[in-house]
Amino acid sequence: MKDYPEINMFTDDRPEKIASLMGHVPEGIMVIVSPFDPNKTEEENVVAVRNLYLNVPGQQSAPMNLVYGEANGEGYGIIIFRPYPLEPTLGYCQTIVQDRNQPGLITWSHDDGAFFIAADGSKNLLPEWNKTLARLEEWCQHLKPGFMVKGIWNREMTFVHMRQAQLQGKFPKHNH
Repeated sequence: MKDYPEINMFTDDRPEKIASLMGHVPEGIMVIVSPFDPNKTEEENVVAVRNLYLNVPGQQSAPMNLVYGEANGEGYGIIIFRPYPLEPTLGYCQTIVQDRNQPGLITWSHDDGAFFIAADGSKNLLPEWNKTLARLEEWCQHLKPGFMVKGIWNREMTFVHMRQAQLQGKFPKHNH
């Protein structure tokens, strides 16, 4: 996956930045969805991630994570967030699943556990959350077989400004 500076989508290869997953699952529900359409280019799909991030209805009660990786040599991305209120956001995500030719989405909560909800509405119970990247990748096999997390698209303004400055030669490039 490469950077897309024109839309401020910069890769950050620190998977530990997936903050909302490394702690406990908060009250409420978390949703994992991908706007990556297998019939679109990588750039079109990265734009779709950005657009989904900007247009999710309701309020997000935890930071969203825009996660990228690869599946069998192809780029792939997911969004992980905690929607509030749930209903309009879940409906929106189900529309994304249909519009972007995805097999389904993942929901999980501390109280109910994790589920893969297929595009046809069927639900499959997933293994319990254990706060590991390996479990996230295991769950995401339902969305994209072979998916391995590589990092996040870091949307923090300081990170975006630093990367833009690096492109303009105004800031030395360091390993993040």
